Formats: sequence, structure tokens, C-alpha cells
Amino acid sequence: MGEVKNNVNINNNVLLAKTKENSSLANKKESNNLNINVNNTSASFTPLNSKVADVIGYAQDLLSSSTFTAQEFIEQNPAFAFKTVAEQLKSNVLSGVYSSFSEIVDKILLGAFRGVTLGLDTWHFIKKLREKNNLKKLIDEKTKILSQEIEKMSEEQKNQLKNEIQKLLRELEERKIDLGVSGARVITDLLGVVGAAAAAVSLPALATAAPYLIGIALVGDIVGISYYAYKSIKNGIENFSQKITQRRSKEMKTNTT
Repeated sequence: MGEVKNNVNINNNVLLAKTKENSSLANKKESNNLNINVNNTSASFTPLNSKVADVIGYAQDLLSSSTFTAQEFIEQNPAFAFKTVAEQLKSNVLSGVYSSFSEIVDKILLGAFRGVTLGLDTWHFIKKLREKNNLKKLIDEKTKILSQEIEKMSEEQKNQLKNEIQKLLRELEERKIDLGVSGARVITDLLGVVGAAAAAVSLPALATAAPYLIGIALVGDIVGISYYAYKSIKNGIENFSQKITQRRSKEMKTNTT
């Protein structure tokens, strides 16, 4: 009887061990299947996440470049920014006021606008003049270095310095155009101030010429604002292109590594 009992215990132990082994194998198989499914799911979503990240990145670059363009436009057209804000305030302040008062205010504000515009455009002209002079000074310094140290430089250093000088020369030519546009705006602003003053106080000697003088000032505003708007948009596009180039270069480095 003892032997039978021992055989039964042995058989039970063997059966229990096999059951545990089968259970362990089943769990391991299920875990492997789960890992395969997770990996497949991650692999399927990785390209999508990458594309979404790219779209968000490009959108951020576009927003940044647009902000840069707007900031540069305002910086290059301080008189236009002032006039836009002042006209908006004027419409709010004069709402509900008698038309006779509005006409008087319009005449006074016309002269005030032209006067402030003249001051801001004159300041902008002086700023452009300083930028041109500083740029010319920098070109002279680099040219002097190139002429004095050329024998001590390697070919790479020479080419780099020459490229810098050429880039500065192109920028100097652009600054000269900016200076010419700014100077023309100062002249047209001055004519506009005279015309606005003549219209406000009804000077007989300038009564006929006043509308023409104001018209010349307005044309100067349109030309100047259009020029600097073009420059701001061009620089904004260049800024966006540089950001795209940097982003693509970074993506290529990431993919190669």
C-alpha cells in the first residue's frame, strides 16, 4: 500500500509540474504576441507622428517668419504705424460729435499728422544714414586688413574675407537705395506740412497749391510704404527659407545617425 501511495504522489507531482510548465509557456507566448502587436502598432504610428511633427515645425517657422516680417515693416515705417493708430483713435473719439467739429478736427489733425510724419521720417532718414556710414566704415576696415595681411593669409582665409567684403558691398548698395527713398519721403513730408498748414489757416497765396502739396505728400507715403513693404516681405521669405534649410539639414543629420 505504501508503494501505491508513493506512485500516486509522484504522478501528481509530475502532472503538476507539466501543468505549470504549460501555463508558463502559454503566458510567455501571449506576452510575445502582445509585444509583437505593440511593436507593429508603434511602427505604424511612427511615420504619422513624424509627419505631424514636421507640419507643426513648418507652421511654427512660418509664424515666426510672418512675425519677423511684420516687425520689420513697422520698424521701417514708424510714421505709417503712428498714422494708422491715430486715425483709429480719431474715429472712436469723434463718434457722435457734430460734423462741424469733426471738420475742424480733421483740418488740425492733417497738419499734426504731417508734422509728426515729417519728424519720424527724418529720424528714420538719419538712422539709415548712420547705417550706411557704419557699413562703409566696416568695408574699409576689412579691405585694409586684406591688403595688409594678404601675405600671411591662407587661400581659404583670403576667399572668406573677399566674400565678406562682397556681401557688405551688396548690402551697402541696398542701403543707398533705402537712404534715397527715406530722403524723398522727408522732402514730400515737408511739402505736405506746408500744404496742410495752408489748408488749415486758409493762406491765400497757397490756397490753390495746398491740395497738390498734400497730394504729393500722400504719393510719397504710398511709394515709401510700398517699397519697405516689399523689402519686409522679401526678407521674411528669406528668413523662412533659411529656417527650412536648417530644419532639413537637421533632419538629414538625424536620419544618418
